[in-house]
Amino acid sequence: LVADSQLYVDSSGASALSVTQLGTPSESWRMRYFASSVNSGNGADEAAPDQDGITNLMKYAMVIAPGASGAQLLPPAQIRTYTEGNRLALVFKRDPGRTDVTVRVKGSNDLFGPWVEVAASVNGAMFTGTGFANETDAGGGLIMVEVRDTVNIAGAPRRFMRVEVTR
Repeated sequence: LVADSQLYVDSSGASALSVTQLGTPSESWRMRYFASSVNSGNGADEAAPDQDGITNLMKYAMVIAPGASGAQLLPPAQIRTYTEGNRLALVFKRDPGRTDVTVRVKGSNDLFGPWVEVAASVNGAMFTGTGFANETDAGGGLIMVEVRDTVNIAGAPRRFMRVEVTR
């Protein structure tokens, strides 16, 4: 079996070669890791088959392979200094070829919200928004993204950031 981008080739039959065009990048990803392009079972968006609490959809969007487990795989918020002052920031990889997800980074003074969007990437496009800091080449077709909070740490008693992924 060979999975390549949008093309899946099954050469397991002795006398037949089957080629199937997959509809989305996530279907190719599922085929590669779960041997099925269907959004169900262990390959479902909301499944976490390695039981680490990180869903397949989040791992797909954050360029984390299924089976790689542990919360340490998700980007930790860090304090960075900008010309406007100290702010929380998230630094993570994205794959511009994953054109079937939207990634939103949000900030809040409270874990229960309200959450305010600071930057977003829609369908694999470059991040935009008031919290977008920069994108750089991470190699291998991946991009390293830096998103900063829009509130200085000195101006808020508590600050939180989160990543939301949707289709």
